[in-house]
Amino acid sequence: MTKVISLFLLFVCLSSIAYAQDKTIKGKVTSDDQFLPEGIPGVTVLVKGMGVGTSTDMNGEYSIKVPADASTLIFSFIGYQNQEIAIGTQTSINVMLVADVRSLEEVVVIGYGTSTKKELTGAVSVVDGKSIEKINPIRIEN
Repeated sequence: MTKVISLFLLFVCLSSIAYAQDKTIKGKVTSDDQFLPEGIPGVTVLVKGMGVGTSTDMNGEYSIKVPADASTLIFSFIGYQNQEIAIGTQTSINVMLVADVRSLEEVVVIGYGTSTKKELTGAVSVVDGKSIEKINPIRIEN
């Protein structure tokens, strides 16, 4: 009788460990734009609420290991609408992102990143040679 109980407990423990394992999800992210029929590189793929993520490769393909209790993947890329996809029992999820024209009007690319128009402020000045001659600088740092 003890052997039966021991085997039953062992079976329950092993099945719960197997059930709680992470799974790998693979897929490809493409665009609805007819000029970009291939995959989109650099798309962020996140597991909602868990801090687990990856990004797509040069062909728009990704592979992410998700915890067993994960329920949703979030796909995001600048200029496209974010998309949330339920995981369920799927191990392959292909996504087509839709361009977000409104957000493209607000994005400005700067030398080392992006910013919105409302965040950019500043002034531009022009100094011509005659102005410099009036100052009569003796050294370059003047």
